[in-house]
Amino acid sequence: MAVGLLRKYGLGSDIRAVDIACGCGGNFQVFDLFKPKLVAGIELSPIALGYARRKAPEALLVRADLNADAPFSDESFDVATVFNAFYHEWVKDDRAMLRRIGRLLRPGGLLVLTEPAFEALRREMDRAAMGRRRYTLPGIRELAESAGLEFVFGSYFSSFVFPLALGMGIADRVRSRRPAAALAAEQLDLNALGERTNESLYRLAAWEADAIVRGLRVPFGVTLVAVLRRSGGGLRSP
Repeated sequence: MAVGLLRKYGLGSDIRAVDIACGCGGNFQVFDLFKPKLVAGIELSPIALGYARRKAPEALLVRADLNADAPFSDESFDVATVFNAFYHEWVKDDRAMLRRIGRLLRPGGLLVLTEPAFEALRREMDRAAMGRRRYTLPGIRELAESAGLEFVFGSYFSSFVFPLALGMGIADRVRSRRPAAALAAEQLDLNALGERTNESLYRLAAWEADAIVRGLRVPFGVTLVAVLRRSGGGLRSP
């Protein structure tokens, strides 16, 4: 989906790209079709960065804490990606961090981000993943505008599992009164899916992603995706 959205909103070839909170480097492939002349990654965890260096030895990888400062000069990149990072406990101020990321983009540069959606879906898995917050599209729009970025497109996705996730969130909140229900909900997060179920969910996800790239704005889902653009001029420091 990220590739399709970047194409749709004008990303060309010979790009300079950066993945924020790149983890083990699995998302660098998003940039491959754009024939990048530079791929960079920023990551706080030295363990994850070690895996990323082995996975993508050609990438420029930097260990840095974006709570403090960005390790690259302003306007260094044509595109940035942030996949499920702002929600994390390590992010002290998501507004200030988005400003820092925005300054890394050249005028007209694109940012694609995904984040967990809706506080009502919070459950034990969020705590296990050190998740501090969940987002809505209006919240992302407000966050983008405060950082001097244009909100270009947004949608929720994984809508087909939203009812189940909502039920699990409700069960988590009534834990003290119905511990058995909460425990059963937690097990759904941990149990492996059968092959047929997995294949069916993959097909649904692929169909939904294609529809979103074509312009569909899904009104609910467990995750959101947004495309932001730096519109030019200097961004204010946090």
